[in-house]
Amino acid sequence: MTYVPQTVKDLYHLLENDFHPLDLAHKVQPLLGKLSELSDKLSSVSPVPEVQLEQYIPGLERLTTLRVLQQVSQVYQTMKITALLRMIPFCDFAAVEKLSVDAVKCNFLQLKIDHLKGIVQFGSQDHLESDKIRNHLTILAKRLNKARSLIHVLRPCVEKVNKASPQPLLQDIEKEHSKPLARKLLIDRCNEEHELKMLEMEREEESKKLKQQRIIEEAEQKRLASEYQKRKEERVRREIEEKEFEEANSLLQQQAERIRKGKKAKIPAIEGEKVTKQMLMEQAMQELLDKRQEMERKFQKLEKTRDYLERAKREEEAPLIEAAYQKHLVDDEILFQQRQQVSMIIS
Repeated sequence: MTYVPQTVKDLYHLLENDFHPLDLAHKVQPLLGKLSELSDKLSSVSPVPEVQLEQYIPGLERLTTLRVLQQVSQVYQTMKITALLRMIPFCDFAAVEKLSVDAVKCNFLQLKIDHLKGIVQFGSQDHLESDKIRNHLTILAKRLNKARSLIHVLRPCVEKVNKASPQPLLQDIEKEHSKPLARKLLIDRCNEEHELKMLEMEREEESKKLKQQRIIEEAEQKRLASEYQKRKEERVRREIEEKEFEEANSLLQQQAERIRKGKKAKIPAIEGEKVTKQMLMEQAMQELLDKRQEMERKFQKLEKTRDYLERAKREEEAPLIEAAYQKHLVDDEILFQQRQQVSMIIS
């Protein structure tokens, strides 16, 4: 392990020794991103000319997914699929489902995916407890083996160390005892946080349902009010139309009486259509317009006749006027001569 890069060491400890069920994948992801930068060429003596660490990234991602499922199964009995996918950012649900099926076939995990409820159920309680005991025993065996090797190496100095200061050894033993307790507290805290999250999600879901129900009720009330308003407007419109029809019929009768001249007036009607005030008014106005046009034609004819008569009268009066004018000139000349004679006699 001396020549192994620190990134690879950290990755190994995360996947093999540490217990981080909620954020294991998030801690592993940046380390996987650094593997491609660690590729290096070896000496010509080596049978492998170059080490390409990025080729191991897909396999390490699958291993990380299995470790997450394994550690989560030791803490939770059920989990929502969406929450599980948030914990594994580099895999989609299809890849997680395929790995889960293979792990169940190989008896590596005990889980069940419920698509209808959208949850993942992890094994029975007995299997969960056995997995916990097995993992704890494995960790304990590794630590005892490490302690045995240390004791074997330091056996000549054991008595000297014990006589000198047993306190560090007692502190180490106490630390080792406190680690399972701390892990248990961590698991309990994770369970409590999960329960709180589930309760919060249930409250949010209930609040959403109530809000949606209120929206539906308000929409229904608006719809009923709109229908009532439409019925009211329709009723008022029918009343207005009936009143307008009555008024139009009365106006049409009055107009027929006014324009009647010795003949019985006929009230126009439109077959196959509903007679309205507007239609009756249009018919009445058309009759008035026709009557006016007829009167204008008669007036124009009368005006033309009067013009002819006036022109004929002028033609007949012209010689008479000329004769009267000549006679007036003669009379004026006679009168002028008489006045001249009278003035001469007087003078």
